[in-house]
This record gives sequence, structure tokens and C-alpha cells, in this order.
Amino acid sequence: MKKTLLSLSLITVALVGKAQNCTDLIISEYVEGTGNNKALEIYNTSSAPISLANYRILRHDNGNTSFTAVEGELQLPTNITLGAYQTYVIALNLTDPSGTGQTAPIDVALEAVADTLLCPGCATGTGNSRVMCFNGDDALALQKNVSGTWVNIDIFGCRGEQPSNSSGTFSPTAGWTSLSPYSSMPAGYSST
Repeated sequence: MKKTLLSLSLITVALVGKAQNCTDLIISEYVEGTGNNKALEIYNTSSAPISLANYRILRHDNGNTSFTAVEGELQLPTNITLGAYQTYVIALNLTDPSGTGQTAPIDVALEAVADTLLCPGCATGTGNSRVMCFNGDDALALQKNVSGTWVNIDIFGCRGEQPSNSSGTFSPTAGWTSLSPYSSMPAGYSST
């Protein structure tokens, strides 16, 4: 019995020693609910605190490989330091109960769990960042400024690919799937 436990312990130590050492932020959760209920959770995978000052999120809408400056770029708050193994939740800043359409308010439950509300409004031409106005065919990139150069450290979705829906057309109702070819909903796809 002792030899078995010793063998299992050595295998466990060997596997842990081979595990990837995460030392940066990742997009750990993506929320796209009904209406304007949109949120991102950023997770600090490291054992040390990380300032959000050198990070930004880019939105590559509708299969684009580039982003629109200002509208497609969101600098994370420079005054926030995320503790080791902690999360930071960003939700879309739409809380006016009298809003409708693109200004409809987010759910109060989502607002309650958000650490911050960013990107007021989703209408084009507002001059505000529209990064949080994503939908099913928009890719998101979390970037870090390393010596003056922005480097991708995590990406959600596929930049340059616009998934099609089950009828083969492109629309915000499409999304990436776990089914081959992974970037489109196959013809005849049913969520059931």
C-alpha cells in the first residue's frame, strides 16, 4: 500500500511540475444575454497582484481582423489592481430604466455583480468605446502593453471569421460552435 501511495505521489508531483505556469490575465467568462445584458470577467491567473493599467480589450466586429480606434478599443481602468486569483467583472453601462432598443437597461442582477460598468451606449457615432456592445460574431482580444507594444494575451472567438447561422447567412445570431468546422453553425443545426 505504501509503495502504491508513493508511486501515485511521485506521478502527481511529476504532472504538477509539467503544468503550464499561468502568470497573466485571461478572459474567464463571456456573458451575452438578452438585450444589452453583456459582461466580461477578467481573471488573474497568477499568484501576484496585477494592475489593469497596461491592459485593453479590442472588439473585432463581424469577422474583421482590425478594430476601429475609439469605438473598438477599451482601456481597462488604470486605478484597479487585481489581486492574485481574483476576478474583475465588467458589464455594459446601460442602467436607465426608461431606455429602449439600443439604450435598454441591463438586468439589475447583472448590474449587482459587476465591479464596473463601462461603455455607455451602443449607438454608432457616440464617440464612446463600443467594445462591450459585442454579439455572437464579434471576436474579443485582451491585450497587454509590453514596452510600448500591444501584445495579445487572450482572444475570445476567431478574428477574421464571421460565423454563419443555420441558414448559411451571416448575422449577429450566429456564433462559434464546438462542431466542425468550428466557425459556423452547420446547415440544419438545432440547439436541441
